[in-house]
Amino acid sequence: MVVPVDWMEAGKHVKRQLWSGIDLLLGKIKNRGLAQWTVDLHSKWPQLTRKTLADVQQNPERHSLIHLPHPFVVHGPEPSRYREQHYWESYFIIHGLLISGMHATAKGMILNFAHLIDRFGHIPLANRVYYLERTNPPLLSAMVNLYWLHQSADHPQDGLDLIKAVLPAVQREYDFWMKERSVDVTVNNGQTFQLNRYQGTTTKPRPEGYREDHETSRSLRNRTLTGVEDKFYGNIAAASESGWEFSSRWLDQPAKSGLAEIRTQDIIPVDLNAFLCQTERHLAFFYNQIGDKEKNMEYERKSEKRGDAIHAVFWNNSAIMWRDFDLKHNKQRSDFYLSSLTPLFASCSPKNNLYAEADFLRRVASSADVQRLASHPGGLPVSFVDALGACHSCQWDFPNSWPTAALYLIEPLAKSDQEELRSMAKNWAQKVVSSVYDAMEQGVEISEKYDVRAGQTPYGKGGEYTVQKGFAPTIGALLRLIELFPADLRVMESDNNEVIHPLPAGVTKMESSPTQDSITSQEIIRKQFQEVYEENRLKSSLQGDSPGPSPSARSADDDVPTKAAQAGSPLQNSQTKVDGQRVRSSESVTPASTPRTFSKQVKSTPTFSDRNCQSLNAAFSLPACAWNGK
Repeated sequence: MVVPVDWMEAGKHVKRQLWSGIDLLLGKIKNRGLAQWTVDLHSKWPQLTRKTLADVQQNPERHSLIHLPHPFVVHGPEPSRYREQHYWESYFIIHGLLISGMHATAKGMILNFAHLIDRFGHIPLANRVYYLERTNPPLLSAMVNLYWLHQSADHPQDGLDLIKAVLPAVQREYDFWMKERSVDVTVNNGQTFQLNRYQGTTTKPRPEGYREDHETSRSLRNRTLTGVEDKFYGNIAAASESGWEFSSRWLDQPAKSGLAEIRTQDIIPVDLNAFLCQTERHLAFFYNQIGDKEKNMEYERKSEKRGDAIHAVFWNNSAIMWRDFDLKHNKQRSDFYLSSLTPLFASCSPKNNLYAEADFLRRVASSADVQRLASHPGGLPVSFVDALGACHSCQWDFPNSWPTAALYLIEPLAKSDQEELRSMAKNWAQKVVSSVYDAMEQGVEISEKYDVRAGQTPYGKGGEYTVQKGFAPTIGALLRLIELFPADLRVMESDNNEVIHPLPAGVTKMESSPTQDSITSQEIIRKQFQEVYEENRLKSSLQGDSPGPSPSARSADDDVPTKAAQAGSPLQNSQTKVDGQRVRSSESVTPASTPRTFSKQVKSTPTFSDRNCQSLNAAFSLPACAWNGK
């Protein structure tokens, strides 16, 4: 683990004499429980930050990991299936990092993706050699745009510098999709549009899922015929590329088919084309920022053209919803998925800007699909298809809710200037936040997916692997939901609503000097953070990654050093600076010790003692926390 250079304890704004990062968000929150939980979410970033060993760069033939130049956030703490920088869901991680004020870490991850494009011409699914033939939904431009938006007010030059640095990589990624993943689609009125699909370029099982793919292939119909197995493996790889691995979206008959009847490459997805429309819009903006008016106009036209194509191919006026398109049958698919709403999330509209109109948004929000979506007590399910009976690997289906995907509906309505639409979005955001928080009260770590049904175990169902806990994309999505509705969302229903860190009226940053009492409280926190960190550092050496479910090519010391790796590492005497003090480290450092959780009734062993908890309560005006039933 690596302590991010830009991570600070919540409340450190007082020492620095300004409001920024996570403290700016805390200054807008009214519910005490929500403020407490927001601090907890923010405190998890150091546990999830990694950097690759120098040996990965110096001796790449010994590793399946691909070296990245900057530290990055992984999806979950050890033991975890994900020990790399994965592509598309890093969008939600980066959004969370920016909300936490961790601009350097977010920027480093974006530059890592640009580095991968420079090397390979596209962004692999993750930085492993066996992911090189697959990419993920193209969200690099969206990450750059997020960074620019967060920096534009106070550090516009920093945002502009990143645009200039990464624009060639964004352009190259777009060119990859248009050359390698495009297809012509002809609709009933005879119009033909160039759109894009996910595609598998392999005829073999996935290396990380070799056994599962091989066993599924044995149930293929006509598997002995030439090309049947090859096509199956290509469709599996394409589904993996989509990020929805796996879903009934890609099956021949969504409610009936098993995974052997997958045909991802026949499906033209709404979300992929909405994201590419967004990329075209961002390219237009980026070129405008650097003064290239010709390129700006070119990509504005391309974005408008794709917006028209999305409406012509995917929009279903009867359902008042978008639908994936089936090339095999040359018609729209019948089932709804949360991905259907990505044209709103990606702000991709036809030339007439129809999708931005309040009346249109009201129609979509009142549609049968959205009303059914909002009817479940435990969140917003990603689909209505209960496919687990025939396809146990179909985790992107009912009854599962993925907080990341919930933003496809909530965020565009939250941005509306219509109070009616914002109210709907607020209610749905509350439902998602409550489902995660209530699960935590039952001792469930933050997860990737949740069961939306009442009376069920909170964890989501299905998938090829055990449920991933401490899931960083979910943390980022939760911080985004809180950022959208800081004064409205609540947990701990018995709490009174009152501002925890009031900001002066009309002020987004506080430059005036804090009170002496506040400084004293924060110094207590800082001192105790350092005390616990030093105590933990002396008690234990750095721990390496535990083995994960990966091919034999993966080295145990790919990500962070094990004790054995430390002993022989040429970097073992290097030093890393943490909070002004130098700490010996072979490649990464343990995070500055933070409370494992501030949430009430979470059944986990605290890192801090009661006296630490009391000091934090006093500093943040939080209610007494209860660890281990105390």
